[in-house]
Amino acid sequence: MIKKESTNFNYKLGLNLLMVLALSTVQMLRGSGSQPSMIGVTRCDFHDWALYAILIAIGLAMTLLAIFL
Repeated sequence: MIKKESTNFNYKLGLNLLMVLALSTVQMLRGSGSQPSMIGVTRCDFHDWALYAILIAIGLAMTLLAIFL
């Protein structure tokens, strides 16, 4: 296990990069509080909370992958 995780190119680095991509994408889709987002979502409506729930699910899935793989 130490040998597998001691390299510079392991799968956990890929998980970190995917999480940064997911955070950036969801933030762009959610938009700011003063104006609607690129897809027309405003803060605190159903679609905004759905995007936030998807982000939490992605984060939990990546955490579980990092623990169990």
